[in-house]
Amino acid sequence: MTRGKIQRTPLTETMKVHRDYPINISSTDKFLFQEATEQSVPASNLLEIEDAVVLGNGWVWSDNTVVREAFNPFRMPDAKKKRLKGKLRLLLSSLRRKKASTGLWVSDVWSYNYYHWLTDTIPRLYLAREHGVTAQLYLPKICITPKFIPASLELLGEKQPLYIRENIASIRFGKLFLPTYAGEVGNNHEPTIRAVAEKFRSPWNKSANNKRRVYISRKLAPNRIIKNEDEILPVLEKYGFEAISFETLSFAEQVELAASCEMIVGPHGAGLTNIMFMPEGGKVIEFHPQRSELNQCYFNLSHAMHHSYQYLIADSIDDKSNMTLNPVSLEKCLANVLSLS
Repeated sequence: MTRGKIQRTPLTETMKVHRDYPINISSTDKFLFQEATEQSVPASNLLEIEDAVVLGNGWVWSDNTVVREAFNPFRMPDAKKKRLKGKLRLLLSSLRRKKASTGLWVSDVWSYNYYHWLTDTIPRLYLAREHGVTAQLYLPKICITPKFIPASLELLGEKQPLYIRENIASIRFGKLFLPTYAGEVGNNHEPTIRAVAEKFRSPWNKSANNKRRVYISRKLAPNRIIKNEDEILPVLEKYGFEAISFETLSFAEQVELAASCEMIVGPHGAGLTNIMFMPEGGKVIEFHPQRSELNQCYFNLSHAMHHSYQYLIADSIDDKSNMTLNPVSLEKCLANVLSLS
């Protein structure tokens, strides 16, 4: 492979973001959100890589060197053992290698995950297409199974992707287009994430009444389950909430439902990603297990979508972050949110 054949074109600029604390913040909890109140969102670039090799495990190579921008920044293959194993896979993949003149690559090791697909991967695809890249989209093996991946691409009017179906198989591209992150994990470029959300939501903009209230139940999930859900459901129903297990819905049904909501509440988890499809100016309440590090991604996403955000700290009951929620605290929080309408 020829050295020095990576051209970089700016897609977005670095921007500073100020986020106000949650509406119901207590002085003892400020430290949980402090890091997210002032953040810098990194710029995004479009890489055009001449003579690139991509493996089914998602690794992108140029001149026998891993292209680091292809990875989730928190999952870089830095360990020497991983790099050696990667080069062995690169060598073995030559036995099952195809060729393509051009291609577009937007995925990383978390792209099979609902939150990361919609907030990390799709924005990269959006920026590439907006910049005029028309090349065929290729995806790694891990993206084959999730049904929401082809469904979301179809909803965007995107041509269906081609998959590299084995980890140790590869494609050699004459030119590979690789957009970097639109921001970073959990700290998105806000204009881009809003534009992506609008593209998904647009089919239901005129028909949605925007008045539904949804509680996201995780009773079918492996963790972060509200174990006393039967105690809080009467409180939620009192305030007009429907209990929905989002994993029972198709992707289009999830978008349509969220597009009709004025308020979404629920435990930290993938279902809350759907707040991006709620019309801007919605209301969000996130439940967090007490004995866990507070992940601010939905606080940040709420800010990006111009939603109001509140939180409740629940009582953790095990090492799977399952929890119980005080019905009195929940009712107080709901009454406070709705009084601000």
